[in-house]
Amino acid sequence: MQQIYFAGGESLIIEEHYEILEECIRQGYAKNLELRYNSNGVEWREDLFDLWKEFKLVRFHYSVDDIFERNEYIRYPSKWKRTEEVFHILDKETSDNVEVTVACAVQALNIYYIPDFIKWKLEQNFKKINMWPFGAGGINYHFVYHPPHLNVKVLPKWFKEECRKKYEEFIPWWEANWQTGIPEWHRNNVTYEQWRQAGYGVSRLYGMLQFMESEDWSNRLPEMKEFLTLCDKQRNMNWQSVFYEMKDIFND
Repeated sequence: MQQIYFAGGESLIIEEHYEILEECIRQGYAKNLELRYNSNGVEWREDLFDLWKEFKLVRFHYSVDDIFERNEYIRYPSKWKRTEEVFHILDKETSDNVEVTVACAVQALNIYYIPDFIKWKLEQNFKKINMWPFGAGGINYHFVYHPPHLNVKVLPKWFKEECRKKYEEFIPWWEANWQTGIPEWHRNNVTYEQWRQAGYGVSRLYGMLQFMESEDWSNRLPEMKEFLTLCDKQRNMNWQSVFYEMKDIFND
Protein backbone atom coordinates (compact mmCIF):
# COMPACT_ATOMS: atom_id res chain seq x y z
CA MET A 1 0.00 0.00 0.00
CA GLN A 2 1.31 3.42 -1.00
CA GLN A 3 -1.55 5.81 -0.27
CA ILE A 4 -4.70 5.95 1.85
CA TYR A 5 -7.34 8.28 0.38
CA PHE A 6 -10.09 9.55 2.67
CA ALA A 7 -12.38 10.85 -0.05
CA GLY A 8 -15.51 11.80 1.86
CA GLY A 9 -17.75 11.25 4.85
CA GLU A 10 -15.75 13.91 6.68
CA SER A 11 -13.09 11.59 8.02
CA LEU A 12 -11.60 14.17 10.42
CA ILE A 13 -14.58 13.74 12.77
CA ILE A 14 -14.69 9.92 12.48
CA GLU A 15 -12.84 8.12 15.25
CA GLU A 16 -12.01 5.10 13.08
CA HIS A 17 -9.95 7.40 10.84
CA TYR A 18 -7.64 8.15 13.76
CA GLU A 19 -7.46 4.45 14.64
CA ILE A 20 -6.20 3.73 11.11
CA LEU A 21 -3.50 6.39 11.40
CA GLU A 22 -2.42 5.17 14.81
CA GLU A 23 -2.22 1.57 13.62
CA CYS A 24 -0.12 2.56 10.58
CA ILE A 25 2.28 4.33 12.93
CA ARG A 26 2.31 1.45 15.44
CA GLN A 27 3.17 -1.11 12.77
CA GLY A 28 5.88 1.10 11.26
CA TYR A 29 4.27 1.67 7.87
CA ALA A 30 3.53 5.38 8.22
CA LYS A 31 6.95 6.60 7.05
CA ASN A 32 6.34 5.00 3.65
CA LEU A 33 2.68 5.95 3.29
CA GLU A 34 0.95 8.96 1.76
CA LEU A 35 -2.35 10.25 3.11
CA ARG A 36 -4.86 12.09 0.96
CA TYR A 37 -8.02 13.90 2.07
CA ASN A 38 -11.02 15.75 0.76
CA SER A 39 -12.35 17.64 3.76
CA ASN A 40 -14.25 20.76 4.78
CA GLY A 41 -11.86 21.09 7.73
CA VAL A 42 -14.54 22.18 10.19
CA GLU A 43 -13.01 20.33 13.13
CA TRP A 44 -10.49 17.63 13.98
CA ARG A 45 -8.92 15.84 16.93
CA GLU A 46 -6.23 17.83 18.71
CA ASP A 47 -3.43 15.39 17.90
CA LEU A 48 -4.12 15.23 14.14
CA PHE A 49 -1.11 17.32 13.10
CA ASP A 50 1.19 15.26 15.32
CA LEU A 51 -0.07 12.08 13.68
CA TRP A 52 0.47 13.55 10.22
CA LYS A 53 4.14 14.21 11.02
CA GLU A 54 4.73 10.45 11.07
CA PHE A 55 3.71 9.95 7.43
CA LYS A 56 5.70 10.30 4.23
CA LEU A 57 3.34 12.89 2.73
CA VAL A 58 -0.10 14.31 3.46
CA ARG A 59 -2.15 15.83 0.63
CA PHE A 60 -5.03 17.83 2.10
CA HIS A 61 -7.65 19.07 -0.38
CA TYR A 62 -9.58 21.75 1.50
CA SER A 63 -13.16 21.87 0.20
CA VAL A 64 -14.13 25.53 -0.12
CA ASP A 65 -16.36 26.77 -2.94
CA ASP A 66 -16.36 30.56 -2.54
CA ILE A 67 -15.65 33.30 -0.04
CA PHE A 68 -17.63 35.11 2.63
CA GLU A 69 -21.41 34.63 2.78
CA ARG A 70 -21.52 32.87 -0.57
CA ASN A 71 -19.54 29.94 0.81
CA GLU A 72 -21.80 29.89 3.86
CA TYR A 73 -24.79 29.49 1.55
CA ILE A 74 -23.27 26.82 -0.70
CA ARG A 75 -21.73 24.88 2.20
CA TYR A 76 -24.41 25.53 4.78
CA PRO A 77 -24.11 25.53 7.79
CA SER A 78 -20.41 26.44 7.58
CA LYS A 79 -19.31 29.86 8.84
CA TRP A 80 -16.79 31.89 6.87
CA LYS A 81 -14.98 33.05 10.01
CA ARG A 82 -14.11 29.42 10.81
CA THR A 83 -13.32 28.59 7.17
CA GLU A 84 -10.88 31.49 7.00
CA GLU A 85 -9.36 30.53 10.35
CA VAL A 86 -8.71 27.00 9.10
CA PHE A 87 -6.96 28.40 6.01
CA HIS A 88 -4.44 30.14 8.25
CA ILE A 89 -4.08 27.18 10.63
CA LEU A 90 -3.30 24.84 7.73
CA ASP A 91 -0.87 27.39 6.30
CA LYS A 92 1.05 28.06 9.51
CA GLU A 93 0.73 25.06 11.82
CA THR A 94 1.11 21.97 9.64
CA SER A 95 4.48 20.32 9.13
CA ASP A 96 6.57 20.43 5.94
CA ASN A 97 5.27 17.04 4.75
CA VAL A 98 1.73 18.45 4.42
CA GLU A 99 0.54 19.85 1.07
CA VAL A 100 -2.66 21.92 1.12
CA THR A 101 -4.74 22.65 -1.96
CA VAL A 102 -8.10 24.37 -2.34
CA ALA A 103 -10.68 22.02 -3.85
CA CYS A 104 -13.40 24.22 -5.34
CA ALA A 105 -16.53 22.56 -6.80
CA VAL A 106 -17.52 24.82 -9.70
CA GLN A 107 -21.27 25.10 -10.23
CA ALA A 108 -24.00 27.50 -11.31
CA LEU A 109 -23.91 29.48 -8.05
CA ASN A 110 -20.19 30.22 -7.97
CA ILE A 111 -18.73 30.22 -11.49
CA TYR A 112 -19.25 33.98 -11.79
CA TYR A 113 -17.34 34.56 -8.53
CA ILE A 114 -14.29 32.33 -9.16
CA PRO A 115 -12.11 35.37 -10.06
CA ASP A 116 -13.01 36.93 -6.70
CA PHE A 117 -11.99 33.71 -4.94
CA ILE A 118 -8.63 33.53 -6.76
CA LYS A 119 -7.87 37.18 -6.02
CA TRP A 120 -8.75 36.75 -2.34
CA LYS A 121 -6.54 33.70 -2.12
CA LEU A 122 -3.56 35.46 -3.72
CA GLU A 123 -3.97 38.50 -1.49
CA GLN A 124 -3.66 36.36 1.66
CA ASN A 125 0.04 35.74 0.96
CA PHE A 126 -0.18 32.14 2.09
CA LYS A 127 3.12 30.30 2.45
CA LYS A 128 1.98 26.82 1.45
CA ILE A 129 -1.71 26.75 0.43
CA ASN A 130 -2.14 25.96 -3.25
CA MET A 131 1.29 27.24 -4.11
CA TRP A 132 2.82 26.56 -7.52
CA PRO A 133 2.36 24.24 -9.35
CA PHE A 134 -1.06 23.56 -7.81
CA GLY A 135 -3.70 25.60 -9.63
CA ALA A 136 -0.86 27.73 -11.02
CA GLY A 137 -0.80 29.24 -7.52
CA GLY A 138 -4.53 30.08 -7.57
CA ILE A 139 -7.03 27.41 -6.62
CA ASN A 140 -7.93 23.95 -7.92
CA TYR A 141 -11.31 23.19 -9.45
CA HIS A 142 -13.63 20.35 -10.36
CA PHE A 143 -17.09 20.60 -11.89
CA VAL A 144 -20.43 19.79 -10.32
CA TYR A 145 -22.17 17.72 -13.01
CA HIS A 146 -25.17 16.60 -10.98
CA PRO A 147 -27.78 17.60 -10.02
CA PRO A 148 -28.24 19.12 -13.49
CA HIS A 149 -29.92 22.25 -12.15
CA LEU A 150 -26.59 23.22 -10.54
CA ASN A 151 -24.51 22.46 -13.64
CA VAL A 152 -23.02 25.67 -15.07
CA LYS A 153 -24.75 24.96 -18.39
CA VAL A 154 -28.10 25.83 -16.81
CA LEU A 155 -27.36 29.56 -16.66
CA PRO A 156 -29.12 31.87 -19.15
CA LYS A 157 -27.15 33.13 -22.14
CA TRP A 158 -26.94 36.74 -20.94
CA PHE A 159 -25.46 35.69 -17.60
CA LYS A 160 -22.91 33.43 -19.30
CA GLU A 161 -21.83 36.49 -21.25
CA GLU A 162 -21.44 38.38 -17.96
CA CYS A 163 -19.26 35.54 -16.65
CA ARG A 164 -17.00 35.67 -19.69
CA LYS A 165 -16.71 39.45 -19.41
CA LYS A 166 -15.70 39.20 -15.76
CA TYR A 167 -13.08 36.52 -16.46
CA GLU A 168 -11.59 38.50 -19.34
CA GLU A 169 -11.32 41.54 -17.07
CA PHE A 170 -9.74 39.49 -14.27
CA ILE A 171 -7.16 37.51 -16.27
CA PRO A 172 -4.94 40.55 -17.06
CA TRP A 173 -4.83 41.31 -13.33
CA TRP A 174 -3.73 37.74 -12.58
CA GLU A 175 -1.16 37.87 -15.36
CA ALA A 176 0.27 41.05 -13.83
CA ASN A 177 0.46 39.35 -10.41
CA TRP A 178 1.38 35.86 -11.59
CA GLN A 179 4.29 35.41 -9.18
CA THR A 180 2.09 35.92 -6.11
CA GLY A 181 1.17 32.24 -5.98
CA ILE A 182 4.77 31.02 -6.24
CA PRO A 183 6.88 30.66 -3.07
CA GLU A 184 9.60 33.32 -2.89
CA TRP A 185 12.35 30.70 -2.76
CA HIS A 186 11.04 29.12 -5.99
CA ARG A 187 10.19 32.18 -8.10
CA ASN A 188 13.45 32.20 -10.03
CA ASN A 189 12.73 28.64 -11.17
CA VAL A 190 9.40 29.42 -12.85
CA THR A 191 9.09 31.51 -15.99
CA TYR A 192 6.04 33.49 -17.02
CA GLU A 193 5.59 31.14 -19.99
CA GLN A 194 5.53 28.11 -17.69
CA TRP A 195 3.00 29.79 -15.43
CA ARG A 196 0.82 30.91 -18.34
CA GLN A 197 0.67 27.39 -19.78
CA ALA A 198 -0.11 25.64 -16.49
CA GLY A 199 -3.04 23.27 -16.78
CA TYR A 200 -5.04 24.67 -13.86
CA GLY A 201 -4.22 28.31 -14.43
CA VAL A 202 -5.54 30.74 -17.04
CA SER A 203 -6.16 27.97 -19.55
CA ARG A 204 -8.42 26.26 -17.03
CA LEU A 205 -10.47 29.43 -16.61
CA TYR A 206 -11.03 29.62 -20.35
CA GLY A 207 -11.84 25.92 -20.36
CA MET A 208 -14.53 26.41 -17.71
CA LEU A 209 -16.11 29.17 -19.78
CA GLN A 210 -16.08 26.97 -22.87
CA PHE A 211 -17.72 24.12 -20.97
CA MET A 212 -20.39 26.48 -19.62
CA GLU A 213 -21.12 27.83 -23.10
CA SER A 214 -21.03 24.45 -24.84
CA GLU A 215 -24.72 23.68 -24.24
CA ASP A 216 -27.89 25.51 -23.24
CA TRP A 217 -29.63 23.84 -20.32
CA SER A 218 -31.66 26.90 -19.38
CA ASN A 219 -34.86 24.85 -19.64
CA ARG A 220 -33.84 23.55 -16.20
CA LEU A 221 -33.85 27.01 -14.60
CA PRO A 222 -37.28 26.34 -12.99
CA GLU A 223 -35.69 23.37 -11.19
CA MET A 224 -32.88 25.59 -9.97
CA LYS A 225 -35.38 28.19 -8.77
CA GLU A 226 -37.35 25.54 -6.89
CA PHE A 227 -34.15 24.24 -5.31
CA LEU A 228 -33.01 27.70 -4.16
CA THR A 229 -36.47 28.52 -2.81
CA LEU A 230 -36.31 25.37 -0.70
CA CYS A 231 -32.77 26.18 0.46
CA ASP A 232 -33.84 29.68 1.49
CA LYS A 233 -36.69 28.26 3.54
CA GLN A 234 -34.56 25.63 5.26
CA ARG A 235 -31.59 27.93 5.91
CA ASN A 236 -33.45 31.15 6.65
CA MET A 237 -31.40 32.92 3.98
CA ASN A 238 -32.08 34.76 0.75
CA TRP A 239 -30.08 33.58 -2.23
CA GLN A 240 -30.73 36.80 -4.20
CA SER A 241 -29.07 38.93 -1.55
CA VAL A 242 -26.13 36.53 -1.24
CA PHE A 243 -25.56 36.15 -4.99
CA TYR A 244 -26.74 39.63 -5.87
CA GLU A 245 -25.34 39.71 -9.41
CA MET A 246 -27.44 36.63 -10.21
CA LYS A 247 -30.73 37.90 -8.87
CA ASP A 248 -32.33 38.27 -12.31
CA ILE A 249 -31.39 34.91 -13.84
CA PHE A 250 -34.98 33.62 -13.66
CA ASN A 251 -36.55 36.70 -15.24
CA ASP A 252 -36.16 35.73 -18.91
